[in-house]
Amino acid sequence: MRRVRLPWALLAVLVLAQICYPLTGGATRAGLTVATVVLGWLLSVGHALLTRGTRAAAALVAVATGGGFAVEALGVATGFPFGSYDYSGELGPKLAGVPLIIPLAWTWMAWPAWLTAVRLTQVLGGGPSSTGGVKKGPLLARVALAAVGLAAWDLFLDPQMVAEGYWTWRDATPALPGLPGIPVSNYLGWLGFAVLLAAALRPLAGASVDRVDGRDADVLKITSQDKSDRDDHLPIPTRSWDPGADHDSFLDVSEPIPVPLDAFADRAGTCDPDLWRGVRRLPHLAT
Repeated sequence: MRRVRLPWALLAVLVLAQICYPLTGGATRAGLTVATVVLGWLLSVGHALLTRGTRAAAALVAVATGGGFAVEALGVATGFPFGSYDYSGELGPKLAGVPLIIPLAWTWMAWPAWLTAVRLTQVLGGGPSSTGGVKKGPLLARVALAAVGLAAWDLFLDPQMVAEGYWTWRDATPALPGLPGIPVSNYLGWLGFAVLLAAALRPLAGASVDRVDGRDADVLKITSQDKSDRDDHLPIPTRSWDPGADHDSFLDVSEPIPVPLDAFADRAGTCDPDLWRGVRRLPHLAT
């Protein structure tokens, strides 16, 4: 229960901080901005850790936080891919010209953008498949939706931050209609990097990031093919109950697949004790 409550508690504090933003000004507002970003980073990484596991959280930090810092440092130094800009000193300490909270902001919004894309592609794909698995939706569509969602956030964010003087553009032309002071290259750069971020997240984070909520379970695939030469497959003693079987079946323990709980309406039977003991000894599977 605590695992469920913690993200909600962080979200409540984050919403409160956002409400206070327009009620403050000057150094107080800048400090609140920093606190809001830190809270958002903790919320996204904490949610990924508690609901998807260590691998997903580590991948999110590596791709979004690490990648966010790298692309920002490149942008400040060269003007690519966003355009030429400089950060003021109001957002706290900087490294390579980049305030340390900026990569945290990338992470904060990258995670909900990804989860929203997962939800949309699964809904459009029809949910559970006929084989009991999950229709993951076209990967390209998922990456595109996550990237658009993340880049769209900057349409809201950048004008406010520029107005506050947190960063300035050396050349703000050409600009989008209704958004003066910010070059089009900024939004194109956001979209391009967001595509790379989303494309890298799935292979690094694993199948756990294909689930959208807690209403599913991790399932291991069974194959009737002979996988006796594979270290990532455990034998199922099929021949002990099926005299006609040429060989045992095998359990693929390389990567679990999230399956909705409502797909478990009918119980197939009990697991072989020796097989279950082998599964429980695997360090990457939570049993």
